[in-house]
Amino acid sequence: MSYKLSLCIPVHNTEGVFSECLLSLQNQNLSNCSLKQSDIEIVIINDCSTGKDSIGRDCKKIVKDFKRQNKFQINYIVHYNKKALLETRRELVFESHSPLIMMVDSDDLLEPDYISVLYNIISTTDSDIVQGGARSFKMENGEKVFIKQNRAGTVYNGELRGNDILKSWAVDRTSSAFLWAKVIKKELYLKAFDQLLYSDCTVADDLPLYFFLALFAKKYIGTSQNVYLYRNNSGITSTPVVNSMEQWERICSMASGFSNLVLWINNKTEEDGKSPIADDVRAGIQMMFLKHLHTSVLQLRNFVAPEIKDEAREMLYDYWGESFVLKMEQQVIAEEEKKNQTSQNNSTISR
Repeated sequence: MSYKLSLCIPVHNTEGVFSECLLSLQNQNLSNCSLKQSDIEIVIINDCSTGKDSIGRDCKKIVKDFKRQNKFQINYIVHYNKKALLETRRELVFESHSPLIMMVDSDDLLEPDYISVLYNIISTTDSDIVQGGARSFKMENGEKVFIKQNRAGTVYNGELRGNDILKSWAVDRTSSAFLWAKVIKKELYLKAFDQLLYSDCTVADDLPLYFFLALFAKKYIGTSQNVYLYRNNSGITSTPVVNSMEQWERICSMASGFSNLVLWINNKTEEDGKSPIADDVRAGIQMMFLKHLHTSVLQLRNFVAPEIKDEAREMLYDYWGESFVLKMEQQVIAEEEKKNQTSQNNSTISR
């Protein structure tokens, strides 16, 4: 059976807040668009999730209770072995049965007009990608506190076509690669995944995928209207201390996504005799690459538990390349020394 829209949700140990995500979906105001709940498919992958919510429900029970109260069509899939997030997203798309895809993270929330705003735009403009605005929040004493930061994503408010879509993200930074707060044609996702080799990328998995989405898209429309609520400080990169190698490997895995991207660009350049992307786009992607490695080196130096630091360093070498990591570490050390010297000078002046 086919549907008009598929919402794709990966779940891994977010049961504590997953029901809130589903409740925000239940509370969607569909009166402003032509959709009914029965037109919408929700594809949920339980990615080896073992958590429970405050009343003891596991993922399956949460979904079962939600299904009982709604007319959405539920496609529930269970992984008995953990997969990389990028590969879980690939499966979500393959398992969907509609021409339009919305990615939703299971710990986030949807504004009441999330579906209607994005669906109305894409269905009336024949765009490949439609992006809405997002707000970032954290919970304090049971209340939402909204915070200002770039993590909530940047939206180009207007229309982009062809090469300008990729440039907007990679060069101008006027749009973001986050897959949430967007509705994207399934055929575009399939075309993008066709270029992506298997990857164990779990952190920053949206970057290599969005590269291909933006590269192949013909039309993008963005609206500044807020449609999505991103929950801050709930991701693995937000954890202040890294205590396990499993946790560290997930952080290192972002190199896998970048490696696939660089490999594709190099192979296409060799095949066609010219680069598939403009020089400024290549430079912009390289800057993203360096920024993420810089962050990983800072985490290694400041937030990895001492008892696993040596092993963690070797793993970082394996993922990114030893010489590359050492060069970045020298840069980080120089930055720290400069910062300390500036602090000392300011302290001396204040006396």
